[in-house]
Amino acid sequence: MDGLDVTIVNIALPHAQNDLGFTLGERQWIVTAYSLAFGSLLLLFGRISDIIGRRTMLLLGLVGFAVASALGAQRPPSASSSPPAPCKALQARQSPPPPCPCSRPPSPTRKTARKHSRSSAASPAPAPPSA
Repeated sequence: MDGLDVTIVNIALPHAQNDLGFTLGERQWIVTAYSLAFGSLLLLFGRISDIIGRRTMLLLGLVGFAVASALGAQRPPSASSSPPAPCKALQARQSPPPPCPCSRPPSPTRKTARKHSRSSAASPAPAPPSA
């Protein structure tokens, strides 16, 4: 799991580096600090769960996550914070993109035009067979 988290941090770091302006060396320190904090907290909370019980620790973690999510949702946006990614996508898309040329219906040729004109003409219904 730690490998996955470090991979996610490494993917997000170039964008953070552009926004915050830190160097490549500082970027490596961020990965190291993240891995060290993650491993330390994993050991600490693993030991706490051994003492108070795994089920209790799981419930405390779920409640803590729910409370932190609720507090984060109630936080008023600051002037420096940017809108969430879905909002940015909606703002960027003010007009629909031009249609793809491959999605246009083909122009009718003479053959298909005659075929359509014949099929659209009203034809009499066939008479039922007489017995």
